[in-house]
Amino acid sequence: MATEIEKVQKALGEPVMAELSGYARRLRNNVLLISIATAALTLGGLELDSSSSILGLKFKNLDIKSLFLGLFIINAYMLIHFLWVSIDAFQEWSLRVSGTKLAFITTARLSSQYGDYPSDPRQSSLYQWWHTEASSIGSLSQPLVELESKLETLEKEVRKGLSDNGEHPMNITNSCNSIARLSDGVQKLQRSVDTAAKTIGSQRIPVSLERYDSRFKLFLKTQNLRWLVLELGLPIIMGFVAVGLLSSQL
Repeated sequence: MATEIEKVQKALGEPVMAELSGYARRLRNNVLLISIATAALTLGGLELDSSSSILGLKFKNLDIKSLFLGLFIINAYMLIHFLWVSIDAFQEWSLRVSGTKLAFITTARLSSQYGDYPSDPRQSSLYQWWHTEASSIGSLSQPLVELESKLETLEKEVRKGLSDNGEHPMNITNSCNSIARLSDGVQKLQRSVDTAAKTIGSQRIPVSLERYDSRFKLFLKTQNLRWLVLELGLPIIMGFVAVGLLSSQL
């Protein structure tokens, strides 16, 4: 038992360090840049020059309060966005801890029988492994059905062959008894396999696992909500607001 546990632990490998995506790293860099500029502006005692320009544009009646308000809005949006992306990244990492480290190696399938190897390595998890293994067990039932059919055919052929040769009925019965016992054993094995396949393939286990690890649902909800609010909703709303404000000035 201890050896099997060690093999499983080896297949899982050490937990991988949570890493931010390229998109999250760009957000982080922008947050750092804006934060440093804001800190320098507020703590450095810098003042706004009346001849200053923003992105090459010069504005009249531009004061330090308006600049601070703009920086506050930009900082708040980027900070909330970055925090949300970081939380989603951490939740994804925590869900993938139960996956296999070997899933990231192309030859992993030949290296360990304890891993799962989805096309996307990020989908490697306990749920993925369970569904893969449960579906593969069901394939044992069909070969057993075919074997039972072949045994029945063999018994008929043996019985017919001995009968054609004029063998005594008792000899025929004794000769076919071993095949009949083997066929009964195959039937019992088939019933056991069917029962095991139904138990393993039952949705009770994956559903229970999903309930146990409720972070999976939370991750999906926060990820979708972030996309709707920050990446889709807010830019669209701000775009309409800007268009409305500009149209009122025309």
